[in-house]
Amino acid sequence: MSSEKNSKEILKKIKKLSLNSDLSVNQLRIIVALESLVARLERHKNLKDKLIFKGGFVLLKSYQSFRFTKDVDASASNILKEDLIKSVSEAILFDIEDGLYFAPFNIKTIAEQGEYGGYRFVIPFQIGALPEDARKVKKLSCVHVDVAIVDSFSIKSMRVELDRLLSSDVSLFWNVYPLESIFAEKLQTLVERESLNSRAKDLYDLAAIYPQIKDKSKLVDVIKSTFKDRNTEIPQSFSKFLSNLDTSVLKIAWESVNLQSIEMQFEECLKKLVEVLGDLDSKV
Repeated sequence: MSSEKNSKEILKKIKKLSLNSDLSVNQLRIIVALESLVARLERHKNLKDKLIFKGGFVLLKSYQSFRFTKDVDASASNILKEDLIKSVSEAILFDIEDGLYFAPFNIKTIAEQGEYGGYRFVIPFQIGALPEDARKVKKLSCVHVDVAIVDSFSIKSMRVELDRLLSSDVSLFWNVYPLESIFAEKLQTLVERESLNSRAKDLYDLAAIYPQIKDKSKLVDVIKSTFKDRNTEIPQSFSKFLSNLDTSVLKIAWESVNLQSIEMQFEECLKKLVEVLGDLDSKV
């Protein structure tokens, strides 16, 4: 099938999906692109065993989150920074015959990511062949891959199947953080950044993740380990910490939190998370 014909078929399927979805055609298009990007990263021999995926896209695809995201987050270990960049640039050029194409990316350094910083890969994409005109490439939609560099993985990942929006003859598996680790990292970030924190999406994620975690004693162990590894002191009470926190920056950032299927105001989310952390306090 030609690239043009294939792209038309993909767009037709996405439009059909949008009829029964709370997501727009463009949002579904971005999710398809992120799935395709993960497939390419997983296919690269230097990346498959060196990346563990985490964050909002893992929650969306593996844990039924209602929060839309255009980012893929991952931790990388046992790979030099220059090898990471080289491997990602090679991976996006793989033609896996899914009708999507990625253009060369821009890189931004993220100082607060991981033990040794990290990178944000800003990657243009298109369903169908890329335009030859460089000026048109610059106007393409982009997806992001945020990679934190760590010494080693302190948690055991799970290898699970990624359920793709568009059916495929080839199954896609990826290494993902368990819920306990995602929760612990987001909670540590909330405590560490205090009133300067603008990651309002983490408030929703924390409140949504907690009820899904069955083994709360395991969660507590992971939280203690995460805070210790990141040299962050655990507050005497998580719920009091949040109740006393100046949340003005978080409230402004809440406007960018994109929830599907549900409507939630900032105050409602904050109240729910205080209740969640109150329950956590009783178990720490």
